[in-house]
Amino acid sequence: MPVIVGIDPGVSPTVCVLIDDPGKPLAVEFHEEDETSYLVVTGKSKKRHASAPLLRNILASSLASLVVIEDVASRPGEGVASTFRFGFASGLVEGVAAGVQIPVLRVTPSVWKKAMRFPVGSSKAVSAHIAANLTPHLAGYFSLKKHHNRADAFLMAYWARARVARA
Repeated sequence: MPVIVGIDPGVSPTVCVLIDDPGKPLAVEFHEEDETSYLVVTGKSKKRHASAPLLRNILASSLASLVVIEDVASRPGEGVASTFRFGFASGLVEGVAAGVQIPVLRVTPSVWKKAMRFPVGSSKAVSAHIAANLTPHLAGYFSLKKHHNRADAFLMAYWARARVARA
C-alpha cells in the first residue's frame, strides 16, 4: 500500500497523507495548522511557527515511501521577515522528513501545476476545484475556498503518485 505525503509548506504547513490501497478508493488524512505549528504570542503579536516535533510525529506515523514538498520561493511584495519565516518552515519540513528517513522530492509549483492542467494565471481556488473533480469521493475536503492549501498538498501527492507509478 503506497503512501505518499504532499506538503504545502509555510509557517503552518498543510500535510496530506495519500493512501493508495489497491482495490480501494484513494484515502487521505489532512494535518493542518493546529497539528503542524504552534502559536507564539509576544505582546500584541500572534504568529504561528512550523513545529518540528509535530511534523515528525505525523511523518513517522504515516509509513510514507515519499514526501513531496513544494519548492517555494519569495514572492513580490513580501517582507524580509515573512520570507525568512516561510523559507525556514520549508527547510524545517525537509529536515524532519530526512530525520525520519523518508525520501524527499521537491517540486516547483510550475511543474506540478502544469502536469495537473491548471489554467495559466489561475487563482488559488482552482486547486480545490481540480482536486474535487479528480476525486469526487474526496470533494468534501475541498469544498471551501480556504481549502486551497489542502488541495495543493493533495495535488502534489497525487502528481507524485502518477510519477512514481511511471518510474
